[in-house]
Amino acid sequence: MQGSWWRDEKDLQEEQKAVINLAPQGKYLVLGPPGSGKTNLLLLRLKWLAVSGKKNVLFLTLGRSLAEFIKTGIGAKRIIDPGQVKTYMRWAYDIAADSAPHLLKNVPTDYAESRAYFSDHLQTITSKLPNGYYDAIVVDEVQDLQGPELGILHRLTPSVMVAGDARQSIYSGSGVAAAKQLQFALKELQFHYRIGKEICRVADIIYPPDEDQPTLSQRCQYDERLPSTVEPIPCRDMNEQCAKLVENVRLQLKSYPGDSVGVLMPTFKHGVLDTVRAHLNNAEFSNLVEYHSGEEGREFPEGKRVFVLTCHSAKGMEFRAVNLVAAERMFSGPLSKRTLQFTTVTRAKTSLRVYYTDRLPGAMATAFATEQVPDLNSVF
Repeated sequence: MQGSWWRDEKDLQEEQKAVINLAPQGKYLVLGPPGSGKTNLLLLRLKWLAVSGKKNVLFLTLGRSLAEFIKTGIGAKRIIDPGQVKTYMRWAYDIAADSAPHLLKNVPTDYAESRAYFSDHLQTITSKLPNGYYDAIVVDEVQDLQGPELGILHRLTPSVMVAGDARQSIYSGSGVAAAKQLQFALKELQFHYRIGKEICRVADIIYPPDEDQPTLSQRCQYDERLPSTVEPIPCRDMNEQCAKLVENVRLQLKSYPGDSVGVLMPTFKHGVLDTVRAHLNNAEFSNLVEYHSGEEGREFPEGKRVFVLTCHSAKGMEFRAVNLVAAERMFSGPLSKRTLQFTTVTRAKTSLRVYYTDRLPGAMATAFATEQVPDLNSVF
């Protein structure tokens, strides 16, 4: 996965350099479409501050898989330490353990409830800490942070930068609105560089931008010398989905040597993960597969190229090829959110394959449909 990260200044565009070189002290909100480099910029910003002498820095995000993904971009120089990259909840546990360990006895098991629990208590805990408790804090996927959570963080440092995109909000957070209310200086990235034009077209249909905003296709700077492709793959059942998945992953590993392949699914429940695992374990490339499930780690070790995650866990990451399995399960409840569908398809750089049984959710079905002028008799 280390190959996903920029290695030289020449890889940066001028609008990206401007974000890294902002004044060391200040509050900044960076907004940009998927593929605009927000995560990379936050990491480079921290490295830039560390080189200037600001060593006590913190990188926060919501998901464990994304935190591990970010650690792969730290690089050989180790300008910042992997231990300085944490999920928000890991950080909240650590702060509580240092300042009020008795609170850890009553933490709710439900994720949303535990976040609210820590938010309430950290208001008091952090009010006793100095504004310079950290030299700098950056937060990725800020749209999924709650307003009080951002309020807690920004009081702990004179230098804070947060980045996000409202179209990728999947946890009903209010972080972008909170940053604006706290008068963070707004920096907008206009272009993206990693998402192929065909994938942009699908994403724009699934979740169109606001009327005053350009589409992903209009913002696209992807180099189509590596042509982008999308394909819906209807199947009789999950076993056929997984058989075709294995065929495509085999081809993707050969077509994109050295690049990573994502196998994403709306849920691991209802036997979905078990069926996918059974088929991948029988494939000749099984030794290249890494599972990000509850009972396993969330690392991106060297030597692994196929990563199996839920759509939620894949948030903020990127893969040369994405295979969305069991897409028919994106019909109800939180899985039906357009923002989740948009976020899922935009994890792909070059190749997107969507496997489903019966039918796709409406917007996704439209995105893959071939436009034609129908004959009136065709509707009877």
